[in-house]
Amino acid sequence: MYLNWTNFTLKTVLFLLVSCYVYAENNSTLDLYIRDDVSSWTEARSACSGDLYVPNDDSVPSSVSAKMLLNTYYWIGAIQYSTWIWTQDNTPLYNYIGLRTLPLGRLPSTSNAWNSVHNCHVHCGEDCTVLGLRMNACYCLCTDEDVSLPDVSTEVKCPGNWDEKCGNNSGLSVYKLEGIKFRPTEGGQCVYAERSGVAASFSQVNQTLCDRRRRYACSANSTSWMYGRCSGGICITQRQYQKNWVDASAACSLVKVTPSNKDNFTLAMHTGVEVTYWIGLSRPLSSKWINGTMFARYGTAFPDSTGPMCLAMIANRGLNIDRLWVPCEMRHRSVCEIATTSSIPPTTSSSSTTTSEIETTSSIPPTTSSSSTTTTEIETTSALATMTEMFTSEESYVNVTDEADGTENSTLAPPW
Repeated sequence: MYLNWTNFTLKTVLFLLVSCYVYAENNSTLDLYIRDDVSSWTEARSACSGDLYVPNDDSVPSSVSAKMLLNTYYWIGAIQYSTWIWTQDNTPLYNYIGLRTLPLGRLPSTSNAWNSVHNCHVHCGEDCTVLGLRMNACYCLCTDEDVSLPDVSTEVKCPGNWDEKCGNNSGLSVYKLEGIKFRPTEGGQCVYAERSGVAASFSQVNQTLCDRRRRYACSANSTSWMYGRCSGGICITQRQYQKNWVDASAACSLVKVTPSNKDNFTLAMHTGVEVTYWIGLSRPLSSKWINGTMFARYGTAFPDSTGPMCLAMIANRGLNIDRLWVPCEMRHRSVCEIATTSSIPPTTSSSSTTTSEIETTSSIPPTTSSSSTTTTEIETTSALATMTEMFTSEESYVNVTDEADGTENSTLAPPW
């Protein structure tokens, strides 16, 4: 009788704890699952039954952290990229012209998985200032044919820059560089000007952190002790007041070069060997979640990589979850959000399937069979097995071997 009562008590405790765990997981966390197949960030988005996980805050649900292997990256839904911006008025360097018809018989000049206007310009060269983009394709148009499509057409975001448009099945998104001569390269983050004869030419700086000391050009209405010469509201600094780009930008409003002020800028500049001037053009970072919201955390002043970076979570030995930016083309596991009825395309047939069945099926990774098992049953069985082991073993932190890469990792026991 005593043994029966003990067994009954243990089962009762297990049942109550499992019920509380399942209730908490189903009501206080998102519907998430870990996808163990490794892939690039873009491939991971397509492979998820819904999309990559977008956290509501800095905390990580126990249903996720309990299944993360130590020192292993897991993609989540955020991307970081850079855009050429004039600092004076926060406008882009490349002017968007509109959506144009695709020229008949015209083949793309190149294809880039991280297509953007700047990457297209790098390929086409500084003398080609009209650029067409269509998904991953770059077209060196060099002249604008101005054959516009209806405004109702929707253009996709460029994979390498979500602030730019990359056409659609009907045509090209066209951008034009006006007013300055700009020499695009892959690595620079800041821009300087130099005077060659009677004209001003512009080149991109190749130092990643823009740390070289130069004179700089300011938008100013009056002379000052630090200025050497002024013309038409543009003043350039004297030699002894050279700064790096960041300090120069903090010292004054660096010049935005336009067709209307270019001649005055030329008159203000000195000529000579390596007489160069910082202007107000740089490539800062933008960080966005895939739902469109922007955040400034986890970023740096200028990117160390020429391509976009994507956000990943990693569990360290201290049982902490860190978020790090890593190159998007790397191959890692991922954390996916389960598809809901609102995220299923209208063409999907569901005449004989209920909403709860769709959500249950999509909550399981594609490689997992779930024909006769519900999500609740899977969670209950898993939790019961874990808790039984906790009652019968002193160890709740177990080393395991990751079969995918042969490295030793540790599973983290959920915080009951």
